[in-house]
Amino acid sequence: MSFKIAQRPVVGYPVSITVYDEKGKTQKLEFIAQYKRSKRPELQGLIAAARNLARKNAGLEPIAEEGGKPKEWPYVADEDFFKAHVCGWVGVKGEDGKDLAFSHEELDGLIAEYPEFHQPLFDGFFSAHIGARAKN
Repeated sequence: MSFKIAQRPVVGYPVSITVYDEKGKTQKLEFIAQYKRSKRPELQGLIAAARNLARKNAGLEPIAEEGGKPKEWPYVADEDFFKAHVCGWVGVKGEDGKDLAFSHEELDGLIAEYPEFHQPLFDGFFSAHIGARAKN
């Protein structure tokens, strides 16, 4: 199948968590996180930097890129990463049941209320850039 190469400034990825309600029952919460699309060189740099951050947190030495120095994670806090890369959402409702307009303040509120979304939002950025996996 042919396709036209077009700029895609935004890429969406489903993020979900399972939480317990007040009765101890599980509930799945899910929405589409929208990320500013990164081109390959930036994405490769972020992947290398994230890998080195994980190594540093594990007490290991970072890995240098070919002929260079190790890539360093450019964000002081994860919230800075979210502000730089998360640009919207689909499927988040306010207390009134209506669609909630995205803002970084609302995103901070979502993470404050549901800290379980922190890791899926982070992982979602990288997963969104990998592409959809084919179903068997």
